[in-house]
Amino acid sequence: MKKNKSARWLPRTIGTERFELINFDHAAIEKLVLDEMDTGFEVFYDNRWGLTSEFSHWLVENQPLFRDRSILNLGAGAGIETLVLAKYARKIYINDLSELSLQLCAEQLEENGLNNFESLPGDYTRIPVPLECDLAIACFSIYCPVTSASVKSFLNRFRGEVIIVNEFLKPFREFLTEIDRESEVLKEFQSGVALRFPAIPLATV
Repeated sequence: MKKNKSARWLPRTIGTERFELINFDHAAIEKLVLDEMDTGFEVFYDNRWGLTSEFSHWLVENQPLFRDRSILNLGAGAGIETLVLAKYARKIYINDLSELSLQLCAEQLEENGLNNFESLPGDYTRIPVPLECDLAIACFSIYCPVTSASVKSFLNRFRGEVIIVNEFLKPFREFLTEIDRESEVLKEFQSGVALRFPAIPLATV
């Protein structure tokens, strides 16, 4: 398929919803990403991975899980799932280590008329989690030992509900053998799985 480098925005239907997605092949966007990578900043931008798309379609079909909730989206990038979450959530906090990722994510949300978001830049092992957040979602955030350790650290300090969506990469398979927090399979996808970690009751030590 020939890449469209002229349009800054590309229309995309997710479930029953229509969104405008930022075009990473657009010359201006591509330059921003390459310039950041040239500084030595290692970041994986959302290139419309199959799993992200599958998860986003599933979210549209299962809105009661997150409708009107306050959600923290870990490693959000400019992912499609942020659009679906913001469409139905009360508020979404978008997090990423890359300031440019958050800039593009915010631009994409605003282009779709979604303004119920707040940016939380930085390593999600250290960012202050808003007290109102009762659900955290991480999509494709475990792909190397460093990111695996970060997610484990977050699980140890966040007592709310967590949904982790990931391909069965080696770091993710190892991650599953190293965590002791209760979890359940929320949904099996063609290219990965969504795991749900229920909230930990306050009385639990």
